[in-house]
Parts: sequence; C-alpha cells; structure tokens
Amino acid sequence: MTVTLAFSAGPIRNTEITPRELDWNGLVEALTHPKVGDKDGSYFTRGPAPTNKRTNESIPYADIVILDGDSRIVQDTGEVLKGAPPPALVSDALKDAGIDHIIYTTHSHAPPLNKYRVVIPSDRHRPEDVTDCVERSAEH
Repeated sequence: MTVTLAFSAGPIRNTEITPRELDWNGLVEALTHPKVGDKDGSYFTRGPAPTNKRTNESIPYADIVILDGDSRIVQDTGEVLKGAPPPALVSDALKDAGIDHIIYTTHSHAPPLNKYRVVIPSDRHRPEDVTDCVERSAEH
C-alpha cells in the first residue's frame, strides 16, 4: 500500500506542506524512529494538499485515518478521563480485529498519562466516507 501524505518542517503555524509518497513500511519506519525535538516541530497531514497549504478543505482525500488518543471513557459511567488507554491494549484490540495500524506517542506522552496517535490505512479516501465509518465504529 502506498500513502500520500504532506509534511512540514514546522512550526505548527507554518501551513506550507510538501506532498510525499511512502509505502506502508516506509511510514512505519518514519514513525518508529522520529526526530525528537521541541513540541512545536515538524508534522505531517493525513493527505496531500494541491495548494500546499494545511487546511481541512485543501486535503481532497486521505490514505490514512489518524485517531488522537488523549482521553478515555469510563464504560459504566460515561465519564471522560485524561489519558488514553494503554497503547498496548489498543494495539492488541486492533490486531484481534485484523486492522493494520501504527501507534506512536506524542510529545505530551508521560505514563501513566498516555497520549498517542493511531494511524490506520484507509481505502475510503473521501473525508465524509471516513467520518461515517469512524462514527459507526465508535457506536459499537
């Protein structure tokens, strides 16, 4: 699988991005061995932007879904707590469901306060299709 993303040298206020194609293994490698630096550093977006500007409207399709893990919900009460579930627990659930994924921690990750992103390849390229799919999955 090939994914087309867009990258910026940062900081986050810099909205100029450059498209780049990677195969899934290349993306795994890039996210497994990141350059660690300031929080406001380089970043990537979930898809290319023909205008080379980072806005939701400028990304016509996405080859990946990115889920932010920074909180969790207590199943019995519905209470939202800071810190996501342990990444290994999420990874095991995705593996059991047969879903390819990458989990990488964010700059703010400091166990036991887990903060990470989950990257999942997607063949649903239009944003509205991905949104519908994620919303249906979250309901179950």
